[in-house]
Amino acid sequence: MASGVTVSDVCKTTYEEIKKDKKHRYVIFFIRDEKQIDVEVIGDRNATYDQFLEDLQKGGTGECRYGLFDFEYTHQCQGTSENYILSTFLGDDDEASRINQMLLELEERAEELDKMRTSTISSISYINDRNRKKNVEEAEKAIMASKKQKLFLMSWCPDTAKVKKKMLYSSSFDALKKSLVGVQKYIQATDLSEASQEAVEEKLRATDRQ
Repeated sequence: MASGVTVSDVCKTTYEEIKKDKKHRYVIFFIRDEKQIDVEVIGDRNATYDQFLEDLQKGGTGECRYGLFDFEYTHQCQGTSENYILSTFLGDDDEASRINQMLLELEERAEELDKMRTSTISSISYINDRNRKKNVEEAEKAIMASKKQKLFLMSWCPDTAKVKKKMLYSSSFDALKKSLVGVQKYIQATDLSEASQEAVEEKLRATDRQ
C-alpha cells in the first residue's frame, strides 16, 4: 500500500547528475517528516563503496534509508582478444600468455595466407596495414566491452530499525522507483551481508547473463 510520501525535485535532479553527467558516485535519500523523500548525502565521483555504506548507516541502527549508486565492474568478455586484454588487466599471466600464443599462431597463419594470395610487396603492405587497423579497433571495442556501469537503487531497512520506520520506507519505495527512471537494479537489504559490495556485484552480474 502506498504511503502518500512524495519525492522532492532535488532527488530527481541529483539522479540525473549521476546518470547523465556522471558528477557524483552516489546519493543517500531519507524521508523528511514522514512526508517527502529528500537528499541527505551526495558522494563525489571518487567516493568508494565503503563510504556509501557508511553514509547509508549514518542515521543509526534504528533508521532506514535509500541509496543510489553508480556501480562499475569488469565484465568477462567471450572473444579471444577480449579475454587476453582482460586476463592481462587482472594479472592472470598464465592465461594471458596462453591466449597470446593462440593469437600469435593465428597471426602467423593469416600472414601465410596473405602471402599466398598476394603477389606484390605493395599488396602485402596494404593488407598488413589494414589488418593492424582492424586489430586496434577490435582491441578498443574489447576494452570498452569489458567495463560495465550500472545504476542500482537500494532500500536499506536493517533488522534493528523500528517497525514503524520499516513500514514507512517499504511502502514509499515504489514512489522513488517511479521517479528515478532508468535504474537497472533494485535491491532490498536488511543487513551488511546483503548490502556488501560482493553481494551487489553478484546481483548485477546476474543481469548480464539474462
